[in-house]
Amino acid sequence: PGVSAFANSSVYAKLLKNHNSVYTSREAIVKRSPFSGHAMNLIDLTGTYCATGKNSDNSRFNIMSAVLSFGSALAAEASGEKSVGIITPYAAQTRLVRAMIQDYRKESKTDTTCATVHQFQGSERNVIVFDAVESYPSTKTGWLMSKNDNGSVTRLINVAVTRARGKLITVANRGYWVNKFSGSDHTFLKLIQHLLQSGNVVGVKDKALQ
Repeated sequence: PGVSAFANSSVYAKLLKNHNSVYTSREAIVKRSPFSGHAMNLIDLTGTYCATGKNSDNSRFNIMSAVLSFGSALAAEASGEKSVGIITPYAAQTRLVRAMIQDYRKESKTDTTCATVHQFQGSERNVIVFDAVESYPSTKTGWLMSKNDNGSVTRLINVAVTRARGKLITVANRGYWVNKFSGSDHTFLKLIQHLLQSGNVVGVKDKALQ
């Protein structure tokens, strides 16, 4: 219910109804670490050096957010969660996280998977880490996260959020999104605002991120 609340209010005009079973069947997922007891979470990268770059195909990547996304997935697995996925809008970030996963598997075991949001459509995991990638020094967001012709960004964010059965961890630079899209109805900014109002937020100021 905590996950569906955002999609219900921001995408489906409050027409969604939760089946009675989900009020109890997702409790075990939510109780596990990281962020025990919280279904909706924001790792706020504001104030960190989370620089975004892009490759020759103009696909975007962010090393800091990739490290924190993979680290969050490993923390979920360490708590006993067997169903964890990392999703991101950009292929370059997906390749970066997959390289981290491959390197990690040389020494340890992980069942975490990583894919773009579009590749993950139709799939679900108990815990989803949504790595938004975008940050400074980019002056503009990439087209996947900025163009909303025919509601494309809304669909992308909706798919990303609703891949999580029980817990969503969003990794994003809140300050960047607020500065770029303040006053707009951008769907990812709506998600940020929803998390700030109703979710669990960790960042630099309260030293929780460290």
